[in-house]
Amino acid sequence: MKKLFILIVFVFFLVGCNNQPTPVLNPGVDTIEVGNGWSDAGARLRVGYDYYPMSTSDVVDINTIGFYDILYTVVYEEIEYFITRRVAVVEKKSFNAEILPGVDTLLVGEEWFDAGVNAPFGSEITINSEVDTSKPGTYIVEYIISHEGKEVVLYRYVNVI
Repeated sequence: MKKLFILIVFVFFLVGCNNQPTPVLNPGVDTIEVGNGWSDAGARLRVGYDYYPMSTSDVVDINTIGFYDILYTVVYEEIEYFITRRVAVVEKKSFNAEILPGVDTLLVGEEWFDAGVNAPFGSEITINSEVDTSKPGTYIVEYIISHEGKEVVLYRYVNVI
């Protein structure tokens, strides 16, 4: 019985000791309306149970519609690690609805969760999405929000790298 207990503890120790350095994006809002502020949520390198901050010098022009790639880097044990976040600056809408923060840049094979939108009470929301996390690419999630005879279309851009 004692040998079995030691074996179980050893297996849990080995499973928990994944020291393979892995770049990770911090959750953040990656789609903003033109003219609104953008807060860089950043990224970090995970090594086992430790985290090391990653840095970037890239910027987002919040006054120009388009896509902006933010490259984060860090050197750990003489090896450079990197990960990219894509930020979309989109047109303004006609009533108050917003995309909720979520992780929208992920690695191939990772699971993506739609954080959804915030819209006025009583709104009708239609979601069109074909995100395929098994293939790299930029996927568009379209939210059509109808409220009091007006319609707003919001887009979330999901980047699979």
